[in-house]
Amino acid sequence: MELVDSISIILLGNEFLIMEMEKYAQLFESKRGKEILQKLIDKTDVVDVDEKFLRLCKSYFPEES
Repeated sequence: MELVDSISIILLGNEFLIMEMEKYAQLFESKRGKEILQKLIDKTDVVDVDEKFLRLCKSYFPEES
């Protein structure tokens, strides 16, 4: 929690990372788990990632089922 609450740490991600975090926030049944994920979402600076880099990373992520 120190890392999540630290003002010296900034997270970077794109809208897909935010969507993934929101999906996990819904799956957690514990209130504390949801709070942690919300803090991570709030701490994330959203950046636009070029399409070619998204295609390169696609193989590392499972297909939706």
